[in-house]
Amino acid sequence: MLRAVLSAAGIRDRRAGIALAALIAVSATVHSFLAALHETPRYFPDEYIYAALGRSIAHGHLQIRGGPSHFPEILQPILSAPLWASFSTTTAYHAVQVENAVIGSLAAIPAYGLARWLGLRQPYALFCAAYALVITSFTLSAFTVADLVAYPLVLAAVAAGVRAIDEPTSGRQLLFLVAASLATLARLEYAVLVIAYVVSAVVVERRRVVRRHRVALLALLPAALVFAVGVVGFYHRVFSTVHLNWPLARWFIVQMFLLTLASGVVLVPGAVVAALRPHGRRETAYMAFAGALTVLLLAESSVYAASAGDFKERYLFATLPLVAIAFGAYLRDRRPSLRLLVFALAAAIVVAVAEVPLSGYTAAAASKESDSEFLFAFSYVEGRLGVGPGSLVIALVASVGAAAAVAVALGWGKRTALTATLAYLALATGFAVHLDLQAARSLRAVLPPDLAWVDNATTTTVTAIATEPQPSTGLAEFLYWNPSIQREVVLPGAAATDPFRAPPLHIGADGQLGVTGPFLYDGMTSTALFAQARLIARWSTYSLWAPAGSPRFRALVRPRFADGWLTPTGTIQAWPLTAASGVRASFTLSLPRSRTEPVGLFLGSKHVLVRPGKPVDVACRNGSGLLALRYATSKAAVNSLLGFTSVRLTRLAITDVPAGAGGVRCSSG
Repeated sequence: MLRAVLSAAGIRDRRAGIALAALIAVSATVHSFLAALHETPRYFPDEYIYAALGRSIAHGHLQIRGGPSHFPEILQPILSAPLWASFSTTTAYHAVQVENAVIGSLAAIPAYGLARWLGLRQPYALFCAAYALVITSFTLSAFTVADLVAYPLVLAAVAAGVRAIDEPTSGRQLLFLVAASLATLARLEYAVLVIAYVVSAVVVERRRVVRRHRVALLALLPAALVFAVGVVGFYHRVFSTVHLNWPLARWFIVQMFLLTLASGVVLVPGAVVAALRPHGRRETAYMAFAGALTVLLLAESSVYAASAGDFKERYLFATLPLVAIAFGAYLRDRRPSLRLLVFALAAAIVVAVAEVPLSGYTAAAASKESDSEFLFAFSYVEGRLGVGPGSLVIALVASVGAAAAVAVALGWGKRTALTATLAYLALATGFAVHLDLQAARSLRAVLPPDLAWVDNATTTTVTAIATEPQPSTGLAEFLYWNPSIQREVVLPGAAATDPFRAPPLHIGADGQLGVTGPFLYDGMTSTALFAQARLIARWSTYSLWAPAGSPRFRALVRPRFADGWLTPTGTIQAWPLTAASGVRASFTLSLPRSRTEPVGLFLGSKHVLVRPGKPVDVACRNGSGLLALRYATSKAAVNSLLGFTSVRLTRLAITDVPAGAGGVRCSSG
């Protein structure tokens, strides 16, 4: 069996096998070590999705927070499920990182095998294997996502596919079907592997494609099924916004350019020339397959890029080893008649890096943090040298790479160019890892010392109440580290942490929350007082409550920041404990002495002028049940304060009062 696997990978020499095994071992060890230094997830909602599905599979179902996930990318959760089931959350988290690094490092095997199958010499095939292991996207091994799990499967599917096209036996086509299906179950976008196979088979076989490739074409069915599940399920929002317009075409071109920079530049002109004029059946099959796959992935990822406005390297990095292999075919045969095309492509790269400022794309990548590890690494250069000098350095490096491509076309400096390419990628990966660890440590510093503080405070299922207007990273972290949080409800006007089950919180007429068991409340941008609930744990603005009856709101002020500041407009609500009573809310409004101007605040029809350093006590009441009061800062004050905050509200207290006639009334002292 081992000999058959090695033979399929093109490994017939013992020394080559040892060298390849050493590359894989070093890569797995180094990336596992670096990934383990990454202390907490920071790429949401993806990391939570894969972790939650892995835990669900470990318990025998495919639900997230009690609802169907409609998430077709289940291979990584299946592989990680035993780890989530066997270890504590923290240990399992780091074990999954190691698993990612080890599985991702196996990409060296199909990269080497493809190069040898094309007839490339053993040293260059080992270069392709090493190249596959030093790309910047390997930084993703620290994230509990599926990218590194899918990586070797994509290359294996390409290797199986081109072999099946070259010699279309049933066994080889069946192997491609299995590899392509697994890659699609790891990452949905790789469903296009089947389309790339069909394109390549048509190019090679012409009219005989259906007769000779019946088994492989069956892969269209499972791939289409998985793709359909994703389109109508988790990814329906993305595909519902697809438009064939200029932004989509623009991002196709931009991503092609940025992918060229991420590849190391030197390889691209020669690889393009080799793809345009392949020699023989094998090269034709490979170039058609690799070219079609690259174009299809660029088109798919450009849908996301046009929507989000950033480079989606995550969806494209599996094509980089294919570029290195195509460049090897170019080195072997040269194609002197197309040398001018190499010169033209190299010149186009130089012009592009001179004319297109990368700083805008770098800023987007830094904010997304993981969609492009290459641009994330480039942001390190900008941070050290400044935006202008950093862009100049990248432009110079890319120009040198383009010049090296010309030199190689003329027969000079091949080994130097290849060595420099590996060094360039290794350096960029080092920068990306450095910034990734910095970002993870910064995030970890603002999280509680005990990440599982919710789990440790209760032994039953917890409901999280999302209260912020944007998805909360803090709440996402707690969902990740505390599997006891199995439900999420959303306060009206707030946003759920992710696309999964999070029904709206329906507040009863008497303030009833309508949740059972303990609940976690996020008080970052809203303030709540509760009745018939007991505080059992608190961290920062998050509070964990246990029911002491039927939990209900006593008061709800929003927006109100945790330090007491109100925004220019919002609401104050208070509920009486008994239906037959009225309710009174008392509080203090103030401004620090450092403020130079007073601020006028409307509380319903009541106007209160708050002067710096002179607190104002206010009492508002409703003699007939719920107090619902809208507050609004005067227009002049909003303009002078730039609309961020108005006054501080502190010392909030709620009391029941005897029922009486009249509506809402406020008084100030």
